[in-house]
Amino acid sequence: MTERDAKRDAPARDSEGLARFIAGELLEMKGEDVVILRMTEVLPVTDYFVIVTGRSARHVDALVDR
Repeated sequence: MTERDAKRDAPARDSEGLARFIAGELLEMKGEDVVILRMTEVLPVTDYFVIVTGRSARHVDALVDR
């Protein structure tokens, strides 16, 4: 296991780190147009939204499962 693998497998310690981790995983799975939206001042129930585009319904299902 490389250092990069260890970092990737390590749980994020804050919500921003978790959002970045999720975005990275989606990019590795060829997700397109990945966007992280900071929502802390808009919604009290969430800190970040991670939005991604898939090429097909099957691709989106795989992104969701990951």
